[in-house]
Amino acid sequence: IAANIEDFEFVSQYQQMPRLSIGGFFDDGDFQIIDKAPDGIRWYAYMDLALGESETSDFNVTGAVGLQGENLYIRDMLVERELEPFLVEVRRLMLSSAEAGTVWGVEDVAFQKLVFNNFMRDPTLVRVEIMPVKPQGDKVERARAWRRRAKNKQVYLVRGAWNKNFIRQAAGFPKGRHDDMVDFVSGSVQMLAEGDRLPVSKMIDFA
Repeated sequence: IAANIEDFEFVSQYQQMPRLSIGGFFDDGDFQIIDKAPDGIRWYAYMDLALGESETSDFNVTGAVGLQGENLYIRDMLVERELEPFLVEVRRLMLSSAEAGTVWGVEDVAFQKLVFNNFMRDPTLVRVEIMPVKPQGDKVERARAWRRRAKNKQVYLVRGAWNKNFIRQAAGFPKGRHDDMVDFVSGSVQMLAEGDRLPVSKMIDFA
């Protein structure tokens, strides 16, 4: 069938992907899937938050992003439509031994400031490092910060149920219906770049 119809028609009708797999901002083949990330990585977890709960609203997303050498690693993406259960699960992860040492980030604008303040007032999170993050530029500009690594086959996804949806969303970026997963990575990459250079007044570190 693929040999006898146009590429766009094939991926739209037979692979449920109404766009080509190559030639976009990101392509399907830009991301490598591995079973386990290397040891010794410091992880950064930006929370891309959304208030909407309709079928067309973006999701709340977080996960962990780290750098080793020239390679970027993404693992354990959490995607949830409703904000309240999302924040409950994030808090559980913050307190888990599996995320010990992970640096968490919350956007420092609008309602997200309330989320940040609530985390900071929680005495059980006193040993968790949390950063307020001011996004730099628009969504496309922020994604360019790690696009070249993807094109160079230097972005690795630790195997998980979220992999396929992430790749599809990235391949449709920036014209797709949702961009929350891409925004989460962009925010985490900004945290990674700035984390060790922020003034003390901008760092929230109780470790």
